[in-house]
Amino acid sequence: MKGVDSSSFGSGSDQVSPRSEQDLVEEVKFTNKKVMYFKPESILLAHPDVQKAYREKLMKQIKGVPKIAPPRLLAEELQEQFIEVVADRSDPREMRRILETYFKRKEYSLKHKKYKLLMRWAHHSTSSRNLDHLA
Repeated sequence: MKGVDSSSFGSGSDQVSPRSEQDLVEEVKFTNKKVMYFKPESILLAHPDVQKAYREKLMKQIKGVPKIAPPRLLAEELQEQFIEVVADRSDPREMRRILETYFKRKEYSLKHKKYKLLMRWAHHSTSSRNLDHLA
């Protein structure tokens, strides 16, 4: 049925389409070619030289001895805390940041307390025989 025009199927005539033999050979080659696997596009395969340089740099960082930060003295920490306490906080942006951290911590603590109370209530309501005493 190769080379048969699809419009001729109901008419009863087997007319060959006006395609050339070369087109038919190309079509057969294309349809007989089975593709079992498509190579995935990977960024790791895009630039192997860049990847190799990055890998070598990373290995040098890992192999090297880590630099230890100098120890912080108590006097330095006290001075930083003192500066923070007496700092001018009249700037609205600074105050907004401080209030945001305060209320965020407060919200987290209230959520945690609510969760603990609900878990405690759920535990007692399912495991207690004297459920009336809990209410």
